[in-house]
Amino acid sequence: MIKDKSLIAKRRKLLNGHEYILKKDNPSAHNRITKLGDVFRELPNGLVYKEETGMGATHLELITNRNSIIVQPLKVTAASKAAKHKALYVGSETNLFPKRITANDIHKYATNPKIKYKKIIVVADSLYKVINAIGESVFTDYFILIDEIDSFQMDSSFRASMERCIDYYKAFPKKSRAMVTATPLAFSDPILKNESIVNIKYDTPLQRNITVSYSSDLNGAAVVKTLELLKNFPDDKILIAFNSVSGCYDIAHHLTTEHKIVKSNIKILCSSSNKKSVQGYYTELEESKLPGKINFITSAYFTGFDLDENYHLVSISGSNSAIQSLSEKRLKQIAGRCRETLLSETIIYNTITNNKPIKTYTIEELIETGNKEISALSCIKRNYEGNSLLKRNLDVIRDLILSNTQTEGYQFVRKSNRNEPVLSYFNIDAFYENMSVRNRLYQKEDTLPDTLKAEGHIVDVNDIYSNVIVEFNDIATINRQADILEIIEILRNLPADEDPSDSAKIDLTKLSMLQKDIVNQFSQLYKYIDNKQLLEHIEKKAGERDSRGLNNLMFAAFYLTLPHTENYKRIVSQHIPLKSSFTKEDLLKKWVNIFVLSGLQVKVTSETHAVRITKLHFKTRRKKAEKAHLIVSENPLNFKIIGTRPSLEKLILGPFLNL
Repeated sequence: MIKDKSLIAKRRKLLNGHEYILKKDNPSAHNRITKLGDVFRELPNGLVYKEETGMGATHLELITNRNSIIVQPLKVTAASKAAKHKALYVGSETNLFPKRITANDIHKYATNPKIKYKKIIVVADSLYKVINAIGESVFTDYFILIDEIDSFQMDSSFRASMERCIDYYKAFPKKSRAMVTATPLAFSDPILKNESIVNIKYDTPLQRNITVSYSSDLNGAAVVKTLELLKNFPDDKILIAFNSVSGCYDIAHHLTTEHKIVKSNIKILCSSSNKKSVQGYYTELEESKLPGKINFITSAYFTGFDLDENYHLVSISGSNSAIQSLSEKRLKQIAGRCRETLLSETIIYNTITNNKPIKTYTIEELIETGNKEISALSCIKRNYEGNSLLKRNLDVIRDLILSNTQTEGYQFVRKSNRNEPVLSYFNIDAFYENMSVRNRLYQKEDTLPDTLKAEGHIVDVNDIYSNVIVEFNDIATINRQADILEIIEILRNLPADEDPSDSAKIDLTKLSMLQKDIVNQFSQLYKYIDNKQLLEHIEKKAGERDSRGLNNLMFAAFYLTLPHTENYKRIVSQHIPLKSSFTKEDLLKKWVNIFVLSGLQVKVTSETHAVRITKLHFKTRRKKAEKAHLIVSENPLNFKIIGTRPSLEKLILGPFLNL
């Protein structure tokens, strides 16, 4: 495995692996920094912890004489490395690879006898395509490398595909798999904890010059720093790392509106799911150069790409949010994106309000929490599979529980590649890391700069006092409104007889969750209610701050279009006939009986809840003298009916989930 022993300054055995201390300067390569390919013939298997970024781990795998699958977190890095090494790129389209690769393309490449050693570079979201296209032989014929494994750990909360890659990774033999990182995090996954470890570091660590600036107003301080850099270095580019989409937008919007900076000079690089949130500032990294003069990145771009140019770096760490708190390792990764020279590096940070410690949990407690949830889901599965009515709704219930059971945005349980609930070890790792970082680094003002000094960096403490007022923009509401207007316009332009869920004009993969929900709801009703009227109601209700109004609208429409012969509707009509009056106490008893007789597990929690359910089924009028509700009609929203549903063999449970 060793290619040049003379470049190894020291080697020692670890409990579960080895540590190599390399000579930083390679005399046989004109004293350039030593790369892994100078020392090793092939990348070791297991967890490869390289102390610095840019040591050439993926390059080594690409020139090694074996078949390789290299998994990258970002398509820009995957595409650029594939183009450079003439490897097969698998991922969404880029400027370098404008044509989407199909399963047939992958199979042809993998079976091409003219290519002795196959090199496939795949974006994490597309790994399943490679595995499926090659088949079972992939686990014996290929070496798999997951690059920037810490990025997979930290970003799994918003990219579920990241952790699903690990399901495939574990299927490869130990000798045929490796993970690489420059900023290692502890693993809670028992299998990954037992991987062999290879630590690789230089005999002289790289040293950074860092200005550390405390500020109680992060956005204002960022504006002050940006304007200072623009004034002093008008020809240089600026990169601002801030894991807050709204924060990036607010700062960018302030710079354009208050300081007349041309909007086209400001770019925000973030997850594509936030494209509408940042409006005209959004862009994707298509090459190893920054796309704008002032560039913002969120955690989607903190790791996994190289920038081959000089620029000023400003990293913002907000302690009041777990996902915004940056560890010294994360700050190192961000700085390591620059493969040329950082013209300057500034870290703007604050501390936890009132210096109150964040409540902490052990890894064992977090794992226990996840296991309790899995036990609950297993119990639901056993009960639902024993009932023919409930069985068909099992996936709906499980998805609802998984999506709504979160701790500060982290789900400790996920779906595996086999569609079964399993522990999300990476989300557990990320939650634990963020919790620990906030307590360790952001309780006192001097802790962060002292930590960076202890690592050997040159640190200048220079606090920023700002009187700049950066206006808060509610981009969540802006984004929601934009989503609604976009999908409503698409639905209005569909032919009257075309099912939206099957329409070639609607790409469901590119819709937000709200848009998918609207399409799904509309597709269930467009045959039965006047489309123009229905869309007007949807547009109004979907624009409210939460989904309750939309859910209520859809249930009222669903019930109205049920045939009178349907069992549930017959039971409701028998217990709550038209032109009758009921007190709220009566209605509570009625609805409890109705749901029991219908076999629906809907819990009516109060008299007020019973009245609300009644108003979703009927138009009512309050009779104040009798303190009762008169049942007027079955059409509370005055819908124009154009058709009635055929009789249902089994009642669809979905509409009842939000009652």
